[in-house]
Amino acid sequence: MKKVSEERLKKMQEQVEKEQLRKETVKKDMLESTDYIDWLIAFTKEYPIFSTEDWLYNEEDISKEDLERVHNLPLLFECIYSYADRNYLSSTLDEWGESFSINKDDVYMNIGYNTGQGTSFYCERTDKQENSIYFYSIMNPNTSMRTMHIEHRLEQISDDIKELLVNFKVPVEYIHEMVSNTEKETELQKQYIKK
Repeated sequence: MKKVSEERLKKMQEQVEKEQLRKETVKKDMLESTDYIDWLIAFTKEYPIFSTEDWLYNEEDISKEDLERVHNLPLLFECIYSYADRNYLSSTLDEWGESFSINKDDVYMNIGYNTGQGTSFYCERTDKQENSIYFYSIMNPNTSMRTMHIEHRLEQISDDIKELLVNFKVPVEYIHEMVSNTEKETELQKQYIKK
């Protein structure tokens, strides 16, 4: 097997670090300014649905700046995912991928990814959606009242479970079963409400 020289390894490491720094800078810019989301709103007027693979073989069909921004769509998804994770918000999952609905200025879009032979990220303009995330919320690093309330309730639940396990010696299997049953009941209620 051919050995890679130390110089080549160092150069590769520098390239990886440079790309990581570029990505972090782009994500920071996305959260500190509305430039990217405003571009996305304007771009989706002409291309209401697109993916990061749409111009793979015909890059000349859009401007170099637009192409670069299309390729930054996964970074926007990372920002949204991080926000949703910190705030106990769920994505929409299907057999091919995952997406979030976001909105700004009454423009609603799904941002997500699909997997198949590879992974491609997409943006799709949509009609108004109930569980859409307001883009300015994503930009705001402060913890929302909703999140603080959820964290407080989860701490209470955690304390109750500890008490059941330690003081009352309830087997953990019964607690798992109760949580599972509650989850199933909630899903049934959601289905009933939709009808």
